[in-house]
Amino acid sequence: VAWLGAAIFTAASLGFALWPTPAGLLVSSTVLGTGHLMLMASQQMLCLRAGSPRVLESIFGNYMVAGAIGQGAGPYVVGFLGGAAAVPPTGLLFMTGVALATASLAVALTMRPRAERPATLADNVVVPVREIVRVPGLLAVVLTGVIVVSSSDALVVYIPLLGAERHIDVHAIGLLLTVRAAASMLARLFYARMVTVFGRWPLMTATTFAFAATYVATAAPLPLWAMYVTFVVMGFAFGVATTLSITIVVDMTTAGARGTANSLRIMSNRIGQFAMPFGAGLIATATGLAGLFAVLAAAIATAAGSMVWKRPKA
Repeated sequence: VAWLGAAIFTAASLGFALWPTPAGLLVSSTVLGTGHLMLMASQQMLCLRAGSPRVLESIFGNYMVAGAIGQGAGPYVVGFLGGAAAVPPTGLLFMTGVALATASLAVALTMRPRAERPATLADNVVVPVREIVRVPGLLAVVLTGVIVVSSSDALVVYIPLLGAERHIDVHAIGLLLTVRAAASMLARLFYARMVTVFGRWPLMTATTFAFAATYVATAAPLPLWAMYVTFVVMGFAFGVATTLSITIVVDMTTAGARGTANSLRIMSNRIGQFAMPFGAGLIATATGLAGLFAVLAAAIATAAGSMVWKRPKA
């Protein structure tokens, strides 16, 4: 799946470069999304198989740090290639994307399946989706992850508008997002140690509530220094909660169900990321940007409350 996902990703990147029309961009985006989904699912399953449950937190923490580095570097690549131009040179950007995707494919092809081991009963049993979603607390974790990720995407879209509304310099807005990304990366570096001290469920519940509190603070007319503090807490809470949403799901399911459960989690995140812009736009129109962040805070807090309610009994 990693090989195929990387090949599809590379083909889609080539499509952007060779077919830069509205129809071509639509088709290439669809293909790109398919390849990206396959890459994420395969990478996370490879992380799961890379070590024993004892080191699972460290493996996923490092994986999420690597992803955060890539997401943070992307905008800087656009800015570097665009220079002072109002519109970055899309042709050059697309060809850069092709080069990076090709490098990703080359790295993926160096991976080889491990030697076959004796199959266990848990490996052979195919667990239906209806049984997976009945695992106590699993849906609460998945839905919390969906709301946290979707709310984070909405913040990235609407924080520049909030900055314009409050007369905050565009460079300060960019620095706020950079500080948030750095705090998220830092949280993932110390993620394994925090899980060891606090435990998965208490830590995810606490960081989700903290994430909700930062949206309440964002809705308030804070001075700029307080917004920096808020975004540090926001990034830290986001980094921990999103990583835990992966490890808790794989920890709660059997070996034969983990691939399906993880794919279900990723698919749910994609649905949330697709639906959130429409809902956020309607809320922002009706209540204003402060109202939008207040509603998102309420949704995140409700998700955290569902984890408290649905937490499996020890």
